[in-house]
Formats: sequence, C-alpha cells, structure tokens
Amino acid sequence: MDDGWVKMDLHSHSHYSYDGLSSPAELVKAASRSGIRILAVTDHGTVQGGKEAQEFAMARPELNVQVIVGQEVYVGKQDVVALFVYEDLPAYKAGQVETALSDIHEAGGLVYAVHPFGHERLAYGLSWRAFFRDVDAVEIHNACPVNLFANRQARTAHNLAWIDYGSSDIPVALASSDAHSVTAVGSSFTWFNGYTPDDLHQAIQSRRQQAFRLVRGYWSMRATANVFENWWKNRKNWPT
Repeated sequence: MDDGWVKMDLHSHSHYSYDGLSSPAELVKAASRSGIRILAVTDHGTVQGGKEAQEFAMARPELNVQVIVGQEVYVGKQDVVALFVYEDLPAYKAGQVETALSDIHEAGGLVYAVHPFGHERLAYGLSWRAFFRDVDAVEIHNACPVNLFANRQARTAHNLAWIDYGSSDIPVALASSDAHSVTAVGSSFTWFNGYTPDDLHQAIQSRRQQAFRLVRGYWSMRATANVFENWWKNRKNWPT
C-alpha cells in the first residue's frame, strides 16, 4: 500500500474469552509479526484482555502495535462489539439491542456489528439491524470459516443499504479476523488511511468509507482446528 495506510484488525479474542486460546501479550506479538499496526482485543463479556494487551503494547513500543480496548457484548443470543470502552458492559436480554447500543455510545464507545448474519449457535450477530444509522461500523467479512455464506449476505446487505441510503447514512464496512488464537491474527484485516486509534475513531464516526480497504481471508486449517477443538472441550461454558 501507499504511505499513510496501516493494517488493522478490530476483532480478536484472548484467553479472557471462554473460547480464546492466547494471552493478550501473545495477541500483540502476533499482530506485530503480521504487520498489524492497530489491534482491537474484544473479549466476550469483559474489557480485561484489551486492557492488558494495551498495557503490554505500550511497554513494548518496538512491536509497533497500538491496541484498542473493546468488548464483545451479549444481547440475548446476539453479539455486538463495543470499541473504545474501558469498563465492562453487562450482558443484555434479548430485545434490548437499542439499550445496548445506547450504552456503548454513552460509554464513549463505537458500535461494531460483527458477523451480522453469523450462525445462531456459534456467532449470531444483529442481522439486518446491523445496517441502521446508530451502528458505526459493520463487519462484512469475518475470517472464521463458518461465516463463508454469512459474509456474502453481509456484503450484499451493505451494498443494498448503500444504494438505498447513501454512504453517509450507513455504517462503514470493515474486515477483521475474529482471531481466537495467535495463528489467526491478521488472517483478514482492513487497510486504514491513518495512523492512530484517534484517527480511526474519527474516520468511523464520520463514515469515511474511502479511508478503508478490505482484505478478505480465512483462518488456516491449523487455526480452525485448534479453535474448534477448544470450543468443543469448553462447550459447557458456552453462553446460553
């Protein structure tokens, strides 16, 4: 890419998630090896992994990774990511989407609608609700292989929303890895025309789609096998 563009991955999980395999520090080091310059750690139900990753990255400037603290928030069986939040948000009941999104914004965060058409049991998102005005960004490509067809739905939905409402009234479209292990970090990512998390926050809020270029990929067979084995071993801990 030309100067002024950096690689970012805004959806990843550490071992603070019930299904994560790697420590926050390991995620940061993996991001550095992959050339990711902005990494969001977005564990299920907690910001602890993001905080630890940010502290580690700040103590290791030679890695050249800036970390955004986030959380993947439960809304019944649905998931939505809060970026730029620093205190744990609660689990919300089904039907409380508006409350959850309002609380994320009230906390100073951005709403990132991940895997909007994901499988109901493994990665259930906001479906068509992901393309409303109060959502800041939407993940139209998620690197987990189970989302192959869901990604196609998300791209189609974003294109339709663009035609109907225009770029200034829909969330910016992004790609991210949803990494649950170090081997998946950066497997899918977005080029960003900026340098810092503050630049990113401003670009997303202003819905500047031209500042983002998506690179779509999927987890390797190794990463997929490791994560699904861990999911199965910990199936009793799956959220209900």
